[in-house]
Amino acid sequence: MAMRELCCVVCASSEYRVRYPERIPAIESLNFSARRSPQRYHARMVECRRCGLVYSSPYFDEAMLKLLYRDAAYIDEQQLENMAADYFREFTRSAGNLDLSARILEIGCANGFFLERLYEAGYQNFRGVEPGKDAVSKASRAIQEKITNDFFQPSLFATESFDVVCCFQIFDHLPDPGRFVADVRSLLRPGGILMTINHNIRSLITRVLGERSPMYDIEHIYLFDKSTINRLFAAHGFEVTRVANLSNSYTLAYAIKMFPLPSDIKTLLTKVGSGALSKVNIRVPAGNMVTVGRKIL
Repeated sequence: MAMRELCCVVCASSEYRVRYPERIPAIESLNFSARRSPQRYHARMVECRRCGLVYSSPYFDEAMLKLLYRDAAYIDEQQLENMAADYFREFTRSAGNLDLSARILEIGCANGFFLERLYEAGYQNFRGVEPGKDAVSKASRAIQEKITNDFFQPSLFATESFDVVCCFQIFDHLPDPGRFVADVRSLLRPGGILMTINHNIRSLITRVLGERSPMYDIEHIYLFDKSTINRLFAAHGFEVTRVANLSNSYTLAYAIKMFPLPSDIKTLLTKVGSGALSKVNIRVPAGNMVTVGRKIL
């Protein structure tokens, strides 16, 4: 399979130390569905010796990635309700007192579960971009017409046409985060906001779990912490106004699925709990962070 060497997107250094050697399966075993059970597959994980950015290298080329994401099956589960509520709460906190006429773009919107929250709150000028065909097919009719079923590229929209751009749990999947931030900046009006939620590789839970952490995953290319994501935003014309760790709400069923328990214990817990586990919610700091940047002139 086609692989290419990557360098640090924060400081451009190619000097690194290896954190973990690669664990890559046969190409036919690769599964890029969001929220699937962790498979403990990952590329070789390295850490930049200069700035500390953690990333995969070598990694698949972009042509391979596009095939994997476009054809990925979409997993619809109760956890999406928790995610939508968490994302909307952070959106209202980060974006401030937005007028309902604000122009909002979500990149990597899946079936539009967050866009549904915007719609219910009275926002009308929102759009989504999502490459997964199966995910978009599962969007409601009112939301589906707002989604462009494609990979994000700035040419899809007019320059400076949005007030807020959001992306939730996609930043770790980007083959070129620097180019992405620069492209988003071109779509934002002066003073516009880029808001991201993604993993913090130096969170407590990942330091404890080590390689067993779900953050070390075949889909994850660049894994940031508060310092490295701050530097990336600043390098591409954003003033970072907030970067903070988050606690998130999870169904007990989803927490069990994602936590690195032995498979027989997972099977037993799921069998005993059946559907009840999807009705119990817990709020925990599971290693996510929110970053808010304001476009500067």
